[in-house]
Amino acid sequence: MYKYEHIPGFFHQDILAPLISGEAALEQSFGLLDESPQHWQLFKNKIAELDEKAEDGASYKVIWLGRHGQGFHNVAAAKYQALGTWENKWSFETTDGEITWGPDPVLTPLGESQARALSKAWLNASKNGIPLPTRWFVSPLQRTIQTCQITWGDVWEKVLSKGRDGAGVGVRAIEDLREKAWADTANHRRTKSEVSRDYPTVIFPESIPEEDMLWHPKVSEEDEHVRDRAKSWLGTVWEYDDTFVSCTAHGDIMRATFEVINHPLCPIETAELIPIVVKRTKI
Repeated sequence: MYKYEHIPGFFHQDILAPLISGEAALEQSFGLLDESPQHWQLFKNKIAELDEKAEDGASYKVIWLGRHGQGFHNVAAAKYQALGTWENKWSFETTDGEITWGPDPVLTPLGESQARALSKAWLNASKNGIPLPTRWFVSPLQRTIQTCQITWGDVWEKVLSKGRDGAGVGVRAIEDLREKAWADTANHRRTKSEVSRDYPTVIFPESIPEEDMLWHPKVSEEDEHVRDRAKSWLGTVWEYDDTFVSCTAHGDIMRATFEVINHPLCPIETAELIPIVVKRTKI
């Protein structure tokens, strides 16, 4: 068994009530507290030092953990929550004739724009020495895949000389990175064959079943199970040696992860990036 814990002291988002918004963090080194000229090199040095001094059975990773950009389900939810009819009616549907939000909706134009803002921030940060991820993970829902591909396309192509769509990168889908499953049709995954057909550069491991076994039209997933999935996806990330990784996920699974690692809980906007330094210890 393993224990996962958040190591504070590096980012504004480590603070219970951070004095920085998600949008402002993009302009301020993703919320890094160190504002010295060599801040990213010093950050890398500190992470390396943590690993060098780690006790037996312990290791560290920096996870650039982000939520997907705005999807059409977010638009529908905002529209019908204002009328008090989202949770008890419209969330169970797939469309109202104007907006289609299920199953597995795509990003809105605003969601794509949010991902492009992330892309610009990463490209600028890459010129300032930020430790780029060497491994990328997404949930198998297409709004996270789209967010990842738009966010990283310029870096993959211009910095890493890979394909803008992730060709040669090896973006990997993790089923346990999915949103909390309840009757909301937006969280109903399409078949594995359909998603892999539409996103051929993403790796869908054999462990992901063809049909969606998590979502149920009448049963909501228990919070404890979501926390178990949070531990599971962290375990999957630790199967790889990479120290710096990117994970594009959803609000509920991010909150469950924060509970597991004892990170301060905070509102998570669409396309918000929250960097976390995580220690794993064998127990």
